[in-house]
Amino acid sequence: MSKQINKIFSMIQTELKSEKVELEKVELSTLSDLSKSTTKIKSFLKKYETIVKEVEKASELIKQAKKLNDEGYSLSNANVKIGTKFVSEFKELGLPLGDIKNVKEFMQNSRIRTDLDNLNSRLLKSLPR
Repeated sequence: MSKQINKIFSMIQTELKSEKVELEKVELSTLSDLSKSTTKIKSFLKKYETIVKEVEKASELIKQAKKLNDEGYSLSNANVKIGTKFVSEFKELGLPLGDIKNVKEFMQNSRIRTDLDNLNSRLLKSLPR
């Protein structure tokens, strides 16, 4: 009976060793997967942080563009008032508007609202929806 017990004990030991080897393989495989996953996560976060920084810069540019846009429309409104007053006064005096250098420049630059509208249209088209 002792032989049989030794044989059974030997079989159990062999089986346990086999299980231990398989368990070690699983543990090593799991550790490898964990390491790969950690590397992927670090890489992703680094890329995402770079994008976030660029978005923050773009946000600042958008704020600057809005400020300049508001300033441009204020200039345009002031320009319309000056132009209206100027044309009215010249008409009262019966003077020809097209012959004066400053008037020609004023008329060319009075397109500021149209130019702003065109630039704003381009800007809006470039923003993601």
